Amino acid sequence: MRRHRLPFLLLALLIALAGCGSGSGDKADNAQKATPENAQETAQIRQISTGELERLLDQAASGGIVFIDVREPDEYAEGHIEGVVNMPLSTLEDTYSQLPKDKEIVIICRSGNRSMQAAQLLREKGYTRLVNVQGGMLDWKGPVVRSQ
Repeated sequence: MRRHRLPFLLLALLIALAGCGSGSGDKADNAQKATPENAQETAQIRQISTGELERLLDQAASGGIVFIDVREPDEYAEGHIEGVVNMPLSTLEDTYSQLPKDKEIVIICRSGNRSMQAAQLLREKGYTRLVNVQGGMLDWKGPVVRSQ
C-alpha cells in the first residue's frame, strides 16, 4: 500500500511545482517588480517637515530655491506663506515649464497629498530637485498672508 502512495505524492508535488512556473504568476511577479520602482520614485522626492520648510525659507535669499503652493486660488487666498507662488495642481500640466529645472523646487499644499502628486508630475517632466512638504499648510505654524 505504501508503494502506491509514493508515486501519487511525487506526481502531486510535480504538478504543484509546475504551477509555480506557469504564466498565471506573471501578473503577481510584475506587481512585485513595480513596487520597488514606485518606492524609488518616491525616494527621489525629498520629504521635509514644515519646520524644515521654515529653515529653507530663511535660506532662500540666495535664490537657489523656488517655492510653489499647488492649492487652488481660493485656498491660496485664504492663507499662504509669504514668497510662495501659487501654481495650482489643476493647471500644473500647462504651467510647469515656467519652473526652472536647475533650481530646487519646494512644493506645498493643504496636507501634502497634492504636493506629492505635483512632485511626481514634475519628475515625469524631467525635474530632479524636488521637495515635498509633508503635512502641508495644516501643519504650518508660521505666519500666513491672506489675499482679498
